[in-house]
Amino acid sequence: MDRKNIETFYPLTPMQQGMLFHTLYEPESGVYVELLTAAWHGDVDIDAFRRTWQRVVDRHEALRTAFLWEGLKEPIQVVQRQAEVTVTELGWRTATPEEQQERLDEYLREERKRGFDLTKAPLLRLSLIRMADEEYRLVWTHHHLLMDGWSIPLLLKEVFAFYAAYLRGEELQLPKPRPYRDYIVWLKRQDMEAAERYWREKMAGFTEPTPLTVARRLAAGMEGEGEFADVEAVAQAELTLRLQQLARRHGLTLNTLLQGAWALLLSRYSGKDDVVYGATVSGRPSELSGADEIIGLFINTLPVRVQVPENVSVVQWLRELQAQQVEMRRYEYTPLVDIQSWSDIAPGAPLFESLLVFENIPLEDAVEESKGLDLRNVETESITNFPLVLVVVPGREMSLRLLYDARLFGAETIERMMGHLQTILHGFGERSEGPLASISILTSPERRLLIETWNATASPFDADDFVHERVQRQAERSPRALALAGPTDALSYGELNARANRLAHYLLGQGVGPDSIVAIFMQRSPQTVAAMLAVLKTGAAYLPLDPAYPKERLAFVMEDARARVALTETALVDDLPETDARVVALDGEWPAITLESDENPGVRISPDHVAYVIYTSGSTGRPKGVLIQHRGLNNLIAWHQKEFGVTSADRATHLAGLGFDAAVWEIWPHLTA
Repeated sequence: MDRKNIETFYPLTPMQQGMLFHTLYEPESGVYVELLTAAWHGDVDIDAFRRTWQRVVDRHEALRTAFLWEGLKEPIQVVQRQAEVTVTELGWRTATPEEQQERLDEYLREERKRGFDLTKAPLLRLSLIRMADEEYRLVWTHHHLLMDGWSIPLLLKEVFAFYAAYLRGEELQLPKPRPYRDYIVWLKRQDMEAAERYWREKMAGFTEPTPLTVARRLAAGMEGEGEFADVEAVAQAELTLRLQQLARRHGLTLNTLLQGAWALLLSRYSGKDDVVYGATVSGRPSELSGADEIIGLFINTLPVRVQVPENVSVVQWLRELQAQQVEMRRYEYTPLVDIQSWSDIAPGAPLFESLLVFENIPLEDAVEESKGLDLRNVETESITNFPLVLVVVPGREMSLRLLYDARLFGAETIERMMGHLQTILHGFGERSEGPLASISILTSPERRLLIETWNATASPFDADDFVHERVQRQAERSPRALALAGPTDALSYGELNARANRLAHYLLGQGVGPDSIVAIFMQRSPQTVAAMLAVLKTGAAYLPLDPAYPKERLAFVMEDARARVALTETALVDDLPETDARVVALDGEWPAITLESDENPGVRISPDHVAYVIYTSGSTGRPKGVLIQHRGLNNLIAWHQKEFGVTSADRATHLAGLGFDAAVWEIWPHLTA
């Protein structure tokens, strides 16, 4: 760099330091390379256009700034006395509109990838692409290190004014602009001790970034430069108006509503009621006279920490969020790197992984004041180093744009996220007085899918086709077919049905019948299943008790269920808690039971009678008995057999404990197939 061409130099702002780091870290990613494109209709005076931009660059020191860092303790920005603007002319008039669009898309990709040599000013360039005789496409490329979004309309107004003057053959004289260095001086005077106290208190206890739960993990070797894409949506005029009215009615800003919507979306996605995301603040201090007219980079990125209490009303919560934003403005000059070091986040971990940018920039106003120039479709594009960025542009129809790293997110995921964000905004407009819990993120199609489509699981089944009757029919059809097999014994369907019938008649003689409960305290065996079947034949409900359960639980269940009879084995009698139920050790009383009839009892029951009782684990308190009707059991069997294609040729292993409802799945769908 020619030292004679150096006008002055000064340190970088913290935001510039961050941008410089990411630019050098990912040199071909296009990060922080800003693009503005516009369709320009009419004739263009190329010479006047060049002179205009050169005049504007000469006026503002920020536009003549380069950046040096090699061999220096800290990077500096150097303002050059002169920096020549480059204007490239291209002609695509012979190409079809489709070819022109393809070329333009490729040109913009290359422009971003090309970037800048940050040590050489100016860090901006222009292209005029002729599409037709009187139609051009303007491409303005610059590095974000030079200026923020607020500066763009300020510059465009000057460009339009100077260009119009040159076309008239006049020399326009504008007031000398305040230099960007004045902001650097102001920044150095700020109270960093007060800022540290504020941010330490604000971020205390927050130990890990809010997870983007829908993000994919990067495979090894995929770290580094991102692959960015975007999804755009427009909040229709009706929704935008409703949100504006809500904001005015409660003294809120539209920015606050979007901040709240983003916080609520992150909370719902992450399952956390304490979330942090990044937000871009303008950074133009009111106490610095003329700050709104200075060309340069004032913005800063700061963490926004939001608690999301579901029982608080939407309006109250938004008011608290806005008050928090007002307080934060007093310290918005604080470097993000310092805030991170004062937080409880582990070193090397990000403080947040999503960013909200509310672009309240009067770009359209500047274009409307274009001194008669016919500029249309003015668009800006930028890429940051954050994996997920929400860009909001207010207007008659608010623009919403999600910029994302395509390595981490699929397009469908981001489109769904955009739908959820819009649903939250609709919820704010419709239920602002209700609690946050009343705000759903589900879109109408998702709600229909969840409530109607996925819930349309009704399938016809015979509620009157009871388990014991199905076993009876199987015994009549194939009495010798194997029904149950254990380590030492087995029962055919005929034997199983006859054994169950004798026990059923015996139990009926003991007063057991519909609405009774019979406990079964036995080891897993064919005889145990026969006992369950016998109880069903009486019309009573069986209560399976696992001998492995603690005695205290068994005692509670027996007392709570008020079982009339307890079926067990001689070896287990002493393990059975003291009970008022009639205890029957089947192996000891079997000689008497064998005297009963082996005919089917024929007890009439309805699908609403209880088939069995299962007790919950009691992990959240005392165990609770769940009464399962025959209707539910028959439905389960029908579904299980249909879903898994169970036939009489299939076999199942009884592994679950008797007191676990999984045992029902293992036994009855297969025994009745």
